[in-house]
Amino acid sequence: MGMLMAALHGLPRAPVWGGPVLGSGGLGGFTTFSTFATGTQRLIGHGHVTTGLLYAVATVAGALAACGGGRALTARLLLDRPGMPPS
Repeated sequence: MGMLMAALHGLPRAPVWGGPVLGSGGLGGFTTFSTFATGTQRLIGHGHVTTGLLYAVATVAGALAACGGGRALTARLLLDRPGMPPS
């Protein structure tokens, strides 16, 4: 994260949103996935196979639903703006 921020600050025309989007959004995704993978592995490793598998399936399904919902909401908001073409 520190290297990313230093590199962005060293660019003469780096966008203001670069750090939050790439740092929190991009690099933050790796820690979230790591936590998900570790939680699933620990559940299964401690003999809670059904719970671990349900956790994995529910997490992936929830993430996909959230992505779909966010995409639909964003498309709806953008379509409601004057001058925006339909997608």
